[in-house]
Amino acid sequence: MKTILKAAILLMVTGIITSCSNDDPEPEATLSAEDFILTIDENQSNGTVLGTITANSSQGTLSFTFSSQSPAGSMSIDAASGELTVADETLFDFETNPEIIGTVAITDGVLSTGASIRITLNDVEEFENATFWRGERITFTKDDGANPNNEANQDQITNNVWITRGNDGGQIFNIASEGQASQNTSPVGTEWAIGTFDDIAELTFEPFRSAVGKPSDVVGKDLVMHLITDDIYIEINFLSWSSGKQGGFSYQRTTE
Repeated sequence: MKTILKAAILLMVTGIITSCSNDDPEPEATLSAEDFILTIDENQSNGTVLGTITANSSQGTLSFTFSSQSPAGSMSIDAASGELTVADETLFDFETNPEIIGTVAITDGVLSTGASIRITLNDVEEFENATFWRGERITFTKDDGANPNNEANQDQITNNVWITRGNDGGQIFNIASEGQASQNTSPVGTEWAIGTFDDIAELTFEPFRSAVGKPSDVVGKDLVMHLITDDIYIEINFLSWSSGKQGGFSYQRTTE
């Protein structure tokens, strides 16, 4: 009899425990993320990995997208991993954008959260290893109709930069590395700014057309040309620019 009673009690206790266990709530789903804070030097290259947004979910697969970024287009994010990379290297410039910020939307398919991005740029001395040509000024002239393939009609500044101009109405180009002028990029291997060496710290260097606007308006302006590969800066002043399809131009520039 006692044995039967013990068995009955054991069954009752087991049932109670099982019932309580079945009543336990499901664990609450969670999604969390950490803000991204970074300090780096300016002048980062396109594709440089900045880091990864850290996020954790108790369910599902994470997905990352930008909600905002300033300046726009400065960064890219991998939708699956949250890895941040430089998208536009020209925007990682301390003088223009000492701080780059943004917000990222994160979801696991059910829950959503966000993370902020704050990247502080260090000002780097950009001219520490540069060479400035301050020597005697020389005059280079390409006459109207002169053949740009003739070395006499090329200003062969270094092994990397030979400036000339075609006779089809285009702008100057670097015949050492390109066969004809491109409005957006020529002369390849150079960048330009309006100003002089006295203003060098404040100058913004751009492709020739972006810096000067309409090439025919360049006559009389003080310019600084940067030979990118050689890291040489040259003061230059255009004396003439032939219109139409004549192809002539002339300038004075500093030498080594």
